[in-house]
Amino acid sequence: MKKFIFFVFAFFMLSFVSAQPSLNISDHPQSLVIFRNKNVSSFFRLTNTGNETITNINFSAILPEETKIWFYNQNITLPQNSSIIINFTLSASRNAGIGEKIVLISATGNEASTNFSFILKIKRGFCKYGEKGDLILDVEEPEEGDSFYVGEKILLEFSVENEGEEKDIVVEAELYDATENEIIEEDSLEDTLEEEEEKSYVLELKIPYDIEMHHEYIVYLKVYEEKNEDEHCKEKEIGVKIKKKLHSILIENKSFSKVMACGSHMDLILKIANTGRKDEKNVKVRVYNSEINFSAEQIKDIEEGGIESFFFYDIFPTVSPGKYIFTIHVSSEYISFYDNIEIELKENCKKEIKNVSIRTESITAFVGKESVLRLTLFNTGNTRTTYKIIVEKCEWANILSIFPESLEIDPGLEGTFLINFTPHENASLNNLLNVTIVYDSFTTTELININVKRETPPVPFWRSLLFELERNFVFIFIFALTIIFIILILLLFKKARRTKIKAKKQAKKGKASF
Repeated sequence: MKKFIFFVFAFFMLSFVSAQPSLNISDHPQSLVIFRNKNVSSFFRLTNTGNETITNINFSAILPEETKIWFYNQNITLPQNSSIIINFTLSASRNAGIGEKIVLISATGNEASTNFSFILKIKRGFCKYGEKGDLILDVEEPEEGDSFYVGEKILLEFSVENEGEEKDIVVEAELYDATENEIIEEDSLEDTLEEEEEKSYVLELKIPYDIEMHHEYIVYLKVYEEKNEDEHCKEKEIGVKIKKKLHSILIENKSFSKVMACGSHMDLILKIANTGRKDEKNVKVRVYNSEINFSAEQIKDIEEGGIESFFFYDIFPTVSPGKYIFTIHVSSEYISFYDNIEIELKENCKKEIKNVSIRTESITAFVGKESVLRLTLFNTGNTRTTYKIIVEKCEWANILSIFPESLEIDPGLEGTFLINFTPHENASLNNLLNVTIVYDSFTTTELININVKRETPPVPFWRSLLFELERNFVFIFIFALTIIFIILILLLFKKARRTKIKAKKQAKKGKASF
């Protein structure tokens, strides 16, 4: 009895398992390559591996951004132990991310589903119309997967062969950030290739200091016939890795005049970038030339990925014409390197002339009160000159300050000194201020006339009134006579009226007595 029950249970379980619907996918792609703004088609085989018919089978996909998929079969019915080929097409927009992406395709029916994945390699398509024509492009360096450090230059060594007629060719190279879909650096060249001619070339792409280290980077290179890219174009793409050293700084830019005239001054601006993975403390930049006994330095901190400007002014003194090399030494706790710049001083220089003209404003000062005198200097020479002024001690005023202490003025320009002073009680109406202008070994003296007044105290009202009376006597006299005349007329009118009233009263009394 137990054996019978066991066999019934086993038969029931086997029947239950075999009755489960099942789908299987085979013959699917492991990887596909697609270019931006292009399509790619493929297929896979779907098999019903169960023992019952599966209905309502539909297909879906999880795709990278900016891509689409079309299935040519949907809502299908698949009998047991049968299979069908499913065709599909993928497209990538112009903004699709470059590089290898994962695509997951699923098939789902009544109580059964399955899926598979493959790698979709999205390429940029550097040739606008695809690769065509009889140009051959062969890249020697760099190779796929080569590593470069921030601040270095990627040298592209390649050859171009023309298997057809003579062509004017254009070669373009780009360092491309496939993560952000943007061009980082570019270089190009133009040339002419004869029929059946092959030439070797070199282009370079500088890796900028502020590049993101963990992004995906691709070097693109293409050659095409000028004004005929749709007929002749070939391209290459090489994936490269960008790294940063633990400590690394470099000179990102040097700004200066390579050729100068005698008597002119030269300013040097150095932009120093931190291309390492750590902050750099106390970065010292020294510029020097022992031949002309010049040396200057600056020290700054530069944070990771940052850049700082180091300024050096007037580093070129008056020396003989010729070429001069200035050494640049950049150093920190972990780094030390040298660079240099060459500056040429022209021979056809004018003789250095230093001179000055002076302009003062007319002012009136008051005893005991602080006043300001503006002294304007014009550089009438042909070279930049530093001026200072000295004010001789005087008995009539107290000199409080001179601002600024010195002025550096270019030829044809002006600058102003401010002299603060307070006149003493003993100052006269007209006073002289002795000012000496000093520039190099030259001096110029200027005597400046300054008017000094005393402030008058407030005048009492009665004295002001008296003063006005004295100053306008005739008018006041006539006005007074007019007032008196009016008063007299009023008095006479009043007297006549009283007389008339009195006469009326007397007349009334006479009538009453009769």
